[in-house]
Amino acid sequence: MPRRSPRDPEKYVMSFGDHIEELRRHLILALVGLGIAFLITFWYGRDLFAWIYAPLDIAQNLLDLPRQTYPRSSLGTLTVYLRVVFTGALILSGPWILYQAWLFIAAGLYETERRAAVFLVALSSLMTTFAVLLTYYVFLPATLVFLLMFSTSYPIPHVGKNSWLGEVSEWMRRMNHDTLLPNAPAGRSDNTQPASQPATAPMIIPTLAADPPHPAEGEIWYNTDQNEVRIFQDGRIHVVNMTAPSMMVPLIDPSVYLDEVIMLTLGVVIVFHVPVVMCVLGMTGLINPKTLRAKRRYVIFGCFVAAVFLTPSQDVFSNLALPLMAWGLFEFGLVLMTWFYRKHERRIAAQNALVE
Repeated sequence: MPRRSPRDPEKYVMSFGDHIEELRRHLILALVGLGIAFLITFWYGRDLFAWIYAPLDIAQNLLDLPRQTYPRSSLGTLTVYLRVVFTGALILSGPWILYQAWLFIAAGLYETERRAAVFLVALSSLMTTFAVLLTYYVFLPATLVFLLMFSTSYPIPHVGKNSWLGEVSEWMRRMNHDTLLPNAPAGRSDNTQPASQPATAPMIIPTLAADPPHPAEGEIWYNTDQNEVRIFQDGRIHVVNMTAPSMMVPLIDPSVYLDEVIMLTLGVVIVFHVPVVMCVLGMTGLINPKTLRAKRRYVIFGCFVAAVFLTPSQDVFSNLALPLMAWGLFEFGLVLMTWFYRKHERRIAAQNALVE
């Protein structure tokens, strides 16, 4: 059991060596908690991976894009998996690590400072939770849909074979064909059926809301729920990738996607900690709330400028919603800052009265 700190820090005197030993003990306990959390997240790593990549999968499905990611190397999948697992372990063990840090520093704090620290930690934890949930359920889907829609908005150039480009390309194809493949028959036939066989009607693929319970070997169908063409072959279902009719089809690298998610989440978390910083300024009396209230228009302009650097995407939703949300958090922080600043002024006045 950790030692209980006395209320008066003046009575809690330790040598430098005792401080180092106390710090080492708390660091070991924090690392043990991190290790246990890592084992848990490693066991459920695939479920955690699926949870993080679910917004991307939904956006790809809505826009008729391949529902896979494409790592750049054979080690890419393992690297991304370990990053997801370690990030999850840090989040899971975060309260325990903060608790160990609190036990180490609480001995040197007065009672009023401890109450203030507990309030700030609780407010910071609440703001972080709101920021992560808002990012995952609002900002991330909106950003992904906008960026993928923009990527698939490039039209495919429709140039006929009888155009000048078509004739030049056909002439170059014949030249290269005769040069590189001299034994191959020259020319290319546009007929897909022998002359003796009549053209057949196009195959109609059945559309189903779900996969058939017992598909036959070679059976093919279109799953309307998953928006995929599926084939049953060798005892398993294979998926045929479908792409939108666009000149650009984004092939998402899972590592790049994870970086974008982390950067977007950090940006929103930083914005949500504006009230926490303002509370600290009010408690310490470093800045008068009247000064910030008089500079409100400059703060609003700074919110819009900061949103450009804190969000990896340039979609209209993020660049408008994030600064407006930051403005609202600034007003909320201003109320808290005013309340704490008044308490600070009363405390200073009481101390001056005692001195006099």
